[in-house]
Amino acid sequence: MPYPGFDKSKRSTQSEPLAPPPREVVDTVGKTETFWSRNVKLVTFICCMAVIIAGMVAFGIFLHGETKQPDNLMTEEQMQALVEKGSLLTVKDFEPYPRSVMMEDVVSIYRYDVKGDNYYFIVTVEGRSLVSVYLTDLRTFEETVVVDNQ
Repeated sequence: MPYPGFDKSKRSTQSEPLAPPPREVVDTVGKTETFWSRNVKLVTFICCMAVIIAGMVAFGIFLHGETKQPDNLMTEEQMQALVEKGSLLTVKDFEPYPRSVMMEDVVSIYRYDVKGDNYYFIVTVEGRSLVSVYLTDLRTFEETVVVDNQ
């Protein structure tokens, strides 16, 4: 027996087309169709996308908000004292201040920011000795050579 419920005698060679389901008649006489009533799905989709994008933007701003500067940034007075030391500067003179690593290898390059966003030092170090120290003025973009032991 091939399959339960299978009867060869009921099988026809031609399949009869299925009749479409009966359509419900909707009376729209006297009703005005608006953009909103015609495009409910589209409007819903656009509203959902707007909410999702607004949430992503708000979350992105929350994650990448303003970065707080460290409390122990070098002041302009401390910067002047370091500049006056000139060739007597050592790596230890820069240790109390936060730095940004630009390159770290056999020769390392660090950036030391000064409070007020007007100046920064670029310090090049090889091992434990200073190779060069440059002071950059961000208002005029002038670089002052403080130490150059190259």
